Amino acid sequence: MFDRKHRKVPLQREIDSQLEDMRDDCIALFINSGLTQQQVHERGGPTPTTISKWLYKETVFPRLATIQSFAGALGCSLVIV
Repeated sequence: MFDRKHRKVPLQREIDSQLEDMRDDCIALFINSGLTQQQVHERGGPTPTTISKWLYKETVFPRLATIQSFAGALGCSLVIV
C-alpha cells in the first residue's frame, strides 16, 4: 500500500515576474502580427499548443529557447541587456 507520509513533493518554484513579462510581451507581438499559431510554428516558432498555453497563461516558466524561436518567427530578436 502507498504511504502518503513518504510521498515526494514536486519542486516548487517562485513566480518569476520577469519571465511572465517576457511571455506577455511575446503574446502582444503575436496578436499584433496577425499571424495564426500554425503560421508562427511553420516559421520556426513553438508549437500551436505552446502558444495557446501562453495565451491562456498556463505556462508560468517559459524557456529562453522557446522565447527566442517565438520572437524569431515573428521577425524580432531577443536582446539581453
